[in-house]
Amino acid sequence: MVTLRSCLAYALVLSQTGALVAPAATDAGAVAPPPVQSVTMYRDRAVVVRGARYPLRQGATVLRFDGFSPNLKEVSLRARIIGAPGCRIANVASWTDQRRQIQDAKVREADEQVRKIESGLQVNRNEAGRLTTVLDYLEKYRASLRQAISEQTLDAAPELGKWREALAAVNARHDEIGRALAKTERDGEQLATERAGALATLKELENPQPKSVRVIEVHIQADKAGEAGLEILYEMSQCSWSPIYEVREQANGKIRLIYHAGLRQHTEEDWENVKVTLSTAEPAVAAQRPKLSRLTVTTRPLAVGESLQSVRLIETRPETAPDVALVQSTHTMEMDVRQEATSFAMELPTPVTIPRDGRLAKVTIAASELHEQTDLWLVPDAQKHVYRRLKAANPIPIPMLPGEFQAFHRDSYVGAAPLAFTPVAGTFEIATGTDPEIEVNGGSSVSTKTSGSGETRIYWKYVNVKNCKRTPIQVTVAYAIPVSEVEEAAVELDRARSVAPDTVDPKKGHLFWTRQIAPGGIGSVSFSYSVSGPREILNRVAQPAPPGTPVPLLKR
Repeated sequence: MVTLRSCLAYALVLSQTGALVAPAATDAGAVAPPPVQSVTMYRDRAVVVRGARYPLRQGATVLRFDGFSPNLKEVSLRARIIGAPGCRIANVASWTDQRRQIQDAKVREADEQVRKIESGLQVNRNEAGRLTTVLDYLEKYRASLRQAISEQTLDAAPELGKWREALAAVNARHDEIGRALAKTERDGEQLATERAGALATLKELENPQPKSVRVIEVHIQADKAGEAGLEILYEMSQCSWSPIYEVREQANGKIRLIYHAGLRQHTEEDWENVKVTLSTAEPAVAAQRPKLSRLTVTTRPLAVGESLQSVRLIETRPETAPDVALVQSTHTMEMDVRQEATSFAMELPTPVTIPRDGRLAKVTIAASELHEQTDLWLVPDAQKHVYRRLKAANPIPIPMLPGEFQAFHRDSYVGAAPLAFTPVAGTFEIATGTDPEIEVNGGSSVSTKTSGSGETRIYWKYVNVKNCKRTPIQVTVAYAIPVSEVEEAAVELDRARSVAPDTVDPKKGHLFWTRQIAPGGIGSVSFSYSVSGPREILNRVAQPAPPGTPVPLLKR
């Protein structure tokens, strides 16, 4: 077996293949890890590939690498030989060492910083003492002038004026010295804080904590002496990528979707100018088959604020959303995409640097114009604003993973919200902001009628929508009323006092009205409903039970 130092003596600069030569030795028995060649990033982890070429002798060669991140997942570690048929990996071993960091240069620098701050503190103390002495003298002089002025008589009016001028000058000087002293004291406090920090840094450098360093040792068997490429692969946590979507309403009225990827890592490794592949696979999910759990039926107290969230309504057609035309769209892919067995892999065309400190690295995956349908949407019980709702089909030949979308109106930022998973050609809905040219006002009231142990609560709500635009608009107004889940309680929509909704979802108790409003016009919606039943049932629904109070199982 030859030593690593003797192996390195035979390292060759490779030809025009662009491959890397073996790194220089860092100590008597180890070399620095080979450079990062590529990184495959998943949603919650990454697989790192490092590689270089090394000279080998016939028989056994041991390569020891010192300086890998301690965050490396040891069970994922593997190595392979590239381009050398007569070579094979005999063993790969890994362990963690605790190393003291000797940093003499930094210690000297920190010590000099402490001395510099202490010198400044001494100058500050001297100046503060001088100013305090001057201030004390002016205090005594000012007291003497005030006493002299008080002793003057009316016969000495000219002399009195001179004394007053002198007092004014002393007061001005006193104020000036006082301000200078206050500033000096503040500077001293700042220097004292800096001195404490510098001393803490110096103490840490003089007594360094051991640092964990992972060492990897690769045993290689070669049929003959020569050179071989070595790749080391391993998995890292504390790194991820997530989709970021931009939806931009352009000056021509078109809406453009831009699909970004945000890359982050806290691995203690430098990923500079590396080839990056983004994968939609989820190893943590795919590797664990779910198990069927045991279900039980039990009672529970109602949560605070919980009420009947669901109403027996007249049967009518459910809400229907407009279809989106799935036309062939023109999209631009910024990277190569390949479909794997259960996922997509996207290879970035150019190397990327991902900082080790968790700062965001943002790259573009694709961009496309949307073939969308938009409408105006108002939910008065939630917010008194009319939203622009956009419904579109995913025009990009890869899924839109769960992430954040950011809406822009031209160059103005509108806001951000989450976006759910959307398959290829699947539809999604997002809000692209409120419309400031539509005014909303409304209100509600409630009254109660009692009859013996029974009670009826009557709710009335209304909203007015004013179109301040120069063009007609169509607004969908949505309200929710309860759906009774107990036989003793009934919920009824008052047809006589209500504007009939255009659409009703009886299972959820959702009511929808569509209003066409001319420029300057007003569209109105008003309705009334009642909740009737025994008083104790309604109170139990309206008021949460104390913690631990048993609640009868509600009947369906």
